[in-house]
Amino acid sequence: MPATWECPSCKRRVPLAVEECRCGWLRSRVPVAAPRPSDPVRGTARRGWETWVGLAVVVGALAWGIYWMVRPPAKPNTKGILGYVDATPPPPSTRPTPRPN
Repeated sequence: MPATWECPSCKRRVPLAVEECRCGWLRSRVPVAAPRPSDPVRGTARRGWETWVGLAVVVGALAWGIYWMVRPPAKPNTKGILGYVDATPPPPSTRPTPRPN
């Protein structure tokens, strides 16, 4: 419901609590317009498939996020640069040993 009425004489918006406009026009002389039929607002009634598609997108995004949070860590392919000590012994040498003459 509107909180003001428009004076037809000076086009001012006057609060409903005020019966007379500044120009002298009385609110009781304002013609009452017939109520407009309520038009259905476009977009308020959603189609079923739109709801299901939206729900599928939300569920997919949630599943993807949970997967990234709980997935096992990837094995590192790089070796450390400074201070890295390999715990495994070096492979045996395959060079032939020289014979004493």
